[in-house]
Amino acid sequence: MEYVSHPLIREESIEKRAYQEKILAEVSSRNSLVVLPTGLGKTMIAAMLVAHKLSSKGGKVLFMAPTRPLVIQHRETFTKVLDIDQDKMMLFTGAIPPTRRNEGYRDATIVLATPQVIENDIISGRLDLSDFSLMIIDEAHRAIGDYAYVFISKRYNEKNPAGTILAITASPGYDKKKVSLIVENLGIERVHIENEESPDVSPYVHEIEMEWVRLDFPEGLENARRMLRSVYDEKIDVLLRSKLISKPKQYINRKDIIAIGEKLRHSLGTGKTPQGNYFTLIKAQAAALKLSHALEQLETQGADALIAYFDRVKKQKSRTSKELLSEGRIIRALREVSRCETPHPKMEKLKGILEGLRSGQNAIVFSQYRDTTQRITENLSEMDGIRPARFVGQSSRDEDEGLSQKEQKRILEEFRSGAYNVLVATSVAEEGLDIPNVDLVIFFEPIPSEIRTIQRRGRTGRRRTGKVIILSMKGTVDEAYYKVAIEKEKRMQKVMTQMDGKEKKEKGQSNLDNFIGERPKVICDSRENPQIIKLLSQRVEIEVRSLDVGDYILSERTGIERKSTSDFLRSLFENKLFDQVKSLSSTFERAYVMIEGEDLLSRQQTHANSIRSAMISIMLDFNVGLISTKDIIESVEYIYQMARREQSGSKGLPRLRGDKRVMNQEQNMIYLVEGLPNVSSTLARRLLEHFGNVEGIMSASKEELKQVDGVGDKIAEKIRELVSSPYLKK
Repeated sequence: MEYVSHPLIREESIEKRAYQEKILAEVSSRNSLVVLPTGLGKTMIAAMLVAHKLSSKGGKVLFMAPTRPLVIQHRETFTKVLDIDQDKMMLFTGAIPPTRRNEGYRDATIVLATPQVIENDIISGRLDLSDFSLMIIDEAHRAIGDYAYVFISKRYNEKNPAGTILAITASPGYDKKKVSLIVENLGIERVHIENEESPDVSPYVHEIEMEWVRLDFPEGLENARRMLRSVYDEKIDVLLRSKLISKPKQYINRKDIIAIGEKLRHSLGTGKTPQGNYFTLIKAQAAALKLSHALEQLETQGADALIAYFDRVKKQKSRTSKELLSEGRIIRALREVSRCETPHPKMEKLKGILEGLRSGQNAIVFSQYRDTTQRITENLSEMDGIRPARFVGQSSRDEDEGLSQKEQKRILEEFRSGAYNVLVATSVAEEGLDIPNVDLVIFFEPIPSEIRTIQRRGRTGRRRTGKVIILSMKGTVDEAYYKVAIEKEKRMQKVMTQMDGKEKKEKGQSNLDNFIGERPKVICDSRENPQIIKLLSQRVEIEVRSLDVGDYILSERTGIERKSTSDFLRSLFENKLFDQVKSLSSTFERAYVMIEGEDLLSRQQTHANSIRSAMISIMLDFNVGLISTKDIIESVEYIYQMARREQSGSKGLPRLRGDKRVMNQEQNMIYLVEGLPNVSSTLARRLLEHFGNVEGIMSASKEELKQVDGVGDKIAEKIRELVSSPYLKK
């Protein structure tokens, strides 16, 4: 067997494979999305690219994965294959305090972290992405919507146009628009796709036998299903009459019902309610959603699952839950299923399949529901030769305690050693975790997701031939889900074929960077809404601090206090508002209160005169301006435009000269250097790092000052002028 040879790769740690070398050559200098089936070495490609970048370009490497266990797993892999000082290979998750992360970013060569931590540290100013020559994104199919990968990638491409992104996934999805959005969100320039049939890959792929097992729905449960269905149909008929949905009844699914609920809530906000009584529709929608879930539990999981579900409904305090439980047909349905002694066909079939498990073989049984994994584990524990372990996530639900990461790791180690031979798992075992190769994967129910289907299937066939069995009940949602997943996977393969090798033009300027010159800087209070700070950080340079006065400092003379309408009213009626306004007015030459949300006067008509008087007093008595915004988006736009204008002239970058907190020596040094002309806190740190102390800065020549990044002719001249000018007492 041939192995990869490289100064930064340990000997005989990575098997040499032609397709990996081909991918490596293509992704080494361009932002790339690599789609490669599970078990074919995406992490090894990433490790080889890390070695190449560090040896040829230097800098740092950022590797992100969605969960802490995955990050830990990748660090263990990198430790095994990369010949790099382990102390320089640092792992950061939310469990690591910010102060330690701050030091670690400075000292690390490779940073492995969850994206949420990286996003927070970028926003707070703890992390500068321009130091990284390579960024690796694992499970890249998550890079849509508001997920942290999107924000981080945009900032990386903006701050570090010479850097490279490698995004990796086994299954990006079937929707071409979604895949194109992932490509756009990450700034991808090259898409590289390999599948099991690719000539370079096929020698390393083992056959996976697929079997779809269709089972008859139990006659003993048919009457209960019919009664539940009749109540469900009545609720759907109410929604259909409202014109909120135009689909034929038989095609309406849970996703449609959830969408109806969103429409109803939106209509209440706009005052344009649909046909029919609003509260009747809300109750019908809530009941239909619960009944949809109840029917799925009965059809796909069995009588015990239905009973357990309604036990949880009994604990709910909503009127809808109480009305459902008092409905005669539901009472009779529950009575019937509780008397049914016929085991669910899936459980019996599962036990029959696992009876054929030979010595030395192992299996994973996947189920959507934690209740079901508990019942499966209990049933399998009674079988000779079967040693099951339940594997679920960390969160606890009702009386069902989750597994800690330490417990998860122990179970996987014991499964790997053979102490357990069947893993009964929820979706936590689908994505990324280093679960050993298994001989058999069983879906207790199909799932309507091509990504999750591929991830489940990828748990077998890695090192030897494997088998996948999907259990399905005839004439139920199981069959619909199975067909949906198959169709989506076919469409995904078609989309991937169309996108393979697709290249984009060179990375351009971020569309957020639409101002002339440097981005303005804003100091934000650490207690502000994280969402607005995140949005604002896409427009300006952010420094997050604990502020005594105001929420945003835009320049030496300008500060803003942002309040939602409810916060404004609370402060007014609790007699706190004017104290805050007075502090704002005395601290800043130009002070503003930003009121965000619906119109104050329309919201509180009974107190309209008091509110109006308060607003007049703020403007006339305290000389503080009022800004009204409808939402966070508009607030961000105001702050950005004001900061840009404030910092375009001689007002300078924001500084905190009025901070009254007790400071340590480092903070005092920064505070002192910030007093120099046009020196922000960031520039103060750079000056101190360069010269070593305050004395070195004060005695430096103009040319010496200009050696510091961010100090040009004007700033250097002003500093020298201030330091060397005689003090003229007046």
